This record gives sequence, structure tokens and C-alpha cells, in this order.
Amino acid sequence: MIKTLFFRFIYSFMRPFFFRKSANIILLMGGPATGKTTVAKHFPEFPHISTGDLFRRHFQNEPFKGVELKSLMNKGGLLPDKLVIKALLAQPCLWKSNTVFLDGFPRNPRQLDYFFKYFGQPAALIYLNAKESTMVKNLMERGRPDDNKEAIQARIDYFKSTTQPMIDSLLKTRINSLVLDGDADPFGLVLENTRTFLMQHKFHPGVGPQFAVESFSI
Repeated sequence: MIKTLFFRFIYSFMRPFFFRKSANIILLMGGPATGKTTVAKHFPEFPHISTGDLFRRHFQNEPFKGVELKSLMNKGGLLPDKLVIKALLAQPCLWKSNTVFLDGFPRNPRQLDYFFKYFGQPAALIYLNAKESTMVKNLMERGRPDDNKEAIQARIDYFKSTTQPMIDSLLKTRINSLVLDGDADPFGLVLENTRTFLMQHKFHPGVGPQFAVESFSI
């Protein structure tokens, strides 16, 4: 895995010669309901793209489209990679803003390859590490339509078996990383540590689009 990541980094350095430059993308990573959106909302000056929220709003605005895909999401399944990439490439803030929070992608090594291909090396990784019991508790309290028992267990199982090992490998690279306690109560210390990390690495929002675009074809 580490050797594969090395070649990904080499590619990311060569990438600007062949592709347009993306924003500084900070990956917000962690299991389901570990506080990724909460962190992003406390820094509204930075655009935030959540692939899950992006598609949920899209399906809400287009109720007669993507019925099977919506059903797949409600069961805790992953949408097709090419569809998610298509939606991300349509986001102006990923190209015209300075720094952007991205959560929900990548979730597996294959998606990580897509990320390196289209966006280059991530500017940073913020990982919210939480116990499974915390995830279940937060998911049950959140009460979203797709937060049913079957979907909850499917998402947690996928995270532990596939996404978690990928995150562990990324943390061993030279990507600027911050590991946060997703079990922290109150959550204030998590937010303060995030603020310090952003200031330490001189991430700033700059100018450009601030919101995700929900109008894309599927």
C-alpha cells in the first residue's frame, strides 16, 4: 500500500503539467457521524463539499430521477465512482477557491486513485477517530431517512474494512495530517485543535465560489 501511495505522490507532482490546478483540498475523514460536517460548519469561510449531502439534495430536487441510486444510498451502499467524480468535477469551488473541505470521498483505494488523477495530492487530512459505539449513538440521534439499522451497520462495516485501512496508510505519508478524538465531549476541543491546525499550515479561504452546486446530470 505504501509503495502504491509513493507512485501516486509522484504522479501528483507531475499532474499540474497536464491538468488544471485544483483548490487546496482538505480531506475530512472518519466513520459515519463522527463530526465531519460539524467541523466544517464551524469554519464557514471555507467551502465544504459532502458527497453524501450533495446527492441527497440532488435527489430531493429531482425526485423522479435516480430512484435506484437513492435506494442504494438508503441501504448504506456506495454510488458508482464515475458518477461521484462527475459531480465533483462540476463543483466550481474545487477549482476556483483557495481551500476546500471535502468529505465522503475517497472511501476506498480505487477512489483514492481517482482523486490523485483529477485533483492531485490533498493539501491535508483531518481524521476524526471515533469508537463504533459513538458512531451508532450519533447516527440514531441524527435520525436521517437513511439512518436505519441496516444502513447504519453497512456503512460502519464498510468503513472499518475498507476506508479505515486506507486512512491508516495515508497517515503514514507526508500529507499534513491531524487526528482528532471523535469521542470527545464536549466537542469544543476538537474544533479548537482544528483551528490551530488550519492556522499552523496557513490555510485560508481566499476568494471564489463558496457553495456546492447541486445541478448536475446523472
